[in-house]
Amino acid sequence: MTIMQNFFLAGRTLASGSQSYTSPGTYSFIAPANVFSVGVIAVGSGGGGAGGTYSYVTSMCGCVTSNSAQSGSGGGSGGKGIKSVPTTPGNSYSVRVGIVGSYGAAASDGFAGSASYFVNTSTVAGNGGGGGTTTGSGGAGGTFVGTSGTNGNAGSASVSASGVAGSPISAGSVSGGASVQSPYGAGGSSGTGSGSSTTDTSTAGSAGGSGAVLLTYNG
Repeated sequence: MTIMQNFFLAGRTLASGSQSYTSPGTYSFIAPANVFSVGVIAVGSGGGGAGGTYSYVTSMCGCVTSNSAQSGSGGGSGGKGIKSVPTTPGNSYSVRVGIVGSYGAAASDGFAGSASYFVNTSTVAGNGGGGGTTTGSGGAGGTFVGTSGTNGNAGSASVSASGVAGSPISAGSVSGGASVQSPYGAGGSSGTGSGSSTTDTSTAGSAGGSGAVLLTYNG
């Protein structure tokens, strides 16, 4: 704060407060009187988990000779960017909470979450987590932009199970990446791969968690 600002504020009530944006969408923050900087934590939205899969092999007689199931992998959690951003009292600043990553249906990949930011993605931002896939490693954790921050956590890798002669099998759900700013931006869990004989009972994954933009300020 400059000497002129201190002179201007003499004898006046100083602003102090916080504002939390926790639902996906675009908002405007108007800097209160006497607030010349805002502390920002921006958390990206989580990626969606992938759905599970089931497959089987039949012989020439049409009998199931073997079967296999695989869970999807979990979505990655959003990254967290932290920064103190200069503001001008009365001016409006853009706030964006990223859209969550949608879940993958059975046998389908999950979708990536998107970035949350204050002003724009190059000022301070938490980028969204990656979507899970039907096989292999989990979705990547989101990165961040800011003076400091934390990358998101990757989702858990998929797991598999195998059977003989079409016996019932199941490869259970795995978790998404844990939030780096609880409870915001967690990755979605995967679907279960399961089935019996020629019947596929695999399930969808779950969507990622909403990100957030958390503001604090003092006049």
